This record gives sequence, structure tokens and C-alpha cells, in this order.
Amino acid sequence: MFGKVMENPENCEALLGALLLEKIEVIDCPQREKFIQMKKDGKFI
Repeated sequence: MFGKVMENPENCEALLGALLLEKIEVIDCPQREKFIQMKKDGKFI
């Protein structure tokens, strides 16, 4: 649920403003984790 709230800039700003008790002027929403598909012939780092 937290990830869904953080996707929307308006919701993210409202939530962070309520938690920090400060006005948020600029917000850059984070991206959700992405799934990496492993292949048989892929190299591991």
C-alpha cells in the first residue's frame, strides 16, 4: 500500500507533509523495484 501511495506525486506530497509536519515544495517520487528476469546463458556479477 505504501508503494502505491508513493507513486502519485500529490499523495506522496500529502503523506510526507503529514509525517514531517512541514510543507513539501518539490517532490521527486521514487520508482518501484523492478523484477530482473534471469536467463540460462546470462552472466552473474
